[in-house]
Amino acid sequence: MHASQPLPAFRQRLINLETLFGLIVQLSSTESITQASTLGYDWLWLDLEHTMPQGDWLIHALNACQAPCAPLVRIPDLDAIWIKKALDAGAEGIICPMVDTPEQAQTLVALCKYPPRGKRSAGPLRAAHYGLSQEAYLANANDKTVILAQIESVDGVRNADAILNTEGIDGLILGPLDLSASLGVLGQPKHAKVLAAVAEVSALCKAAQKPLALYCPDAESLQALLASGVTLPVLGMDVAMMAASLRRALTSCQQALMGCQQALTPR
Repeated sequence: MHASQPLPAFRQRLINLETLFGLIVQLSSTESITQASTLGYDWLWLDLEHTMPQGDWLIHALNACQAPCAPLVRIPDLDAIWIKKALDAGAEGIICPMVDTPEQAQTLVALCKYPPRGKRSAGPLRAAHYGLSQEAYLANANDKTVILAQIESVDGVRNADAILNTEGIDGLILGPLDLSASLGVLGQPKHAKVLAAVAEVSALCKAAQKPLALYCPDAESLQALLASGVTLPVLGMDVAMMAASLRRALTSCQQALMGCQQALTPR
């Protein structure tokens, strides 16, 4: 086997707690992936949990991602098949939703790592250039794969310290919307209960000097997020950004039309 290589740029920057801007990708096409990665987003959250991609979407999505932007895949559940397929396809890391216990975190790590550190099945395809670099890939995959656990429940918050300190977990992602459901305030991610839970987990990550991802609604919010311990600001979702742009363009032109009609109406 080849000697172990240095960590890839993204994982090294993540571990170094650099601020890395991300985008959630939920559109079924891949144009937003090419655009965001070309513009300079540091990482993309390719979502397989709340989307219904067909056929070879993930392969096309990974092909569309332009280096050095890092493609991370959120799997639908803590499941060996999804993890294996995402990593074999060439994802640089795994985002796992609904991690509630340290035991689940340990299972997540085991499924992402090759023996002896885990039990991932050895058979990379696109990740190893379809066999052209398999030896090098197998030698270095354990050190190169990013693993982020998503905290989205009361149990997850309660066990966040143990999850965060599970060997192999690189960092956490907070899911305020699901947290609101777990806390009995569904659909209210800004509720005091949710904000308190977010602050609790953020403080743990900051104290442990571990990466944390959280939605950043605008530039004005960035300073407070960074101060709280967030190192992976998620700047939005491609589908929501498209909707906001469509709405803004239509609303402004509708208002302009009203002004034009008033100006042209004989008095």
